[in-house]
Amino acid sequence: MSKFDIIAFREGDMRAFELLFEEYFRALRRYAAGIIDDREVAKDIVLESFANLWKKHPQFENKEAIEGYLFNAAKFGCLAHIRSQRRKQSIEDEFALYLKAKEEDAEL
Repeated sequence: MSKFDIIAFREGDMRAFELLFEEYFRALRRYAAGIIDDREVAKDIVLESFANLWKKHPQFENKEAIEGYLFNAAKFGCLAHIRSQRRKQSIEDEFALYLKAKEEDAEL
């Protein structure tokens, strides 16, 4: 099979999935890296997007729906990563303030 076949994909054909992966992986990684500016994390997010696509393969009616799903999954994966990083930074900042206050109390 050299051309994408939606019916084969919906039926769980791995070669159809591989064709989608080959067609969209690089563009999705660039898209994700443009959002989060980290190629390795972007790669992980895109791989997870493809894994989730495979879990839902019987649901897709056409290639356009698959493309939309992949780009949305990548976007929301990036946004979740950004939120996670902000929470982590916020916790680190609060802890640093706590330590500073403890040091100042110890000096008194």
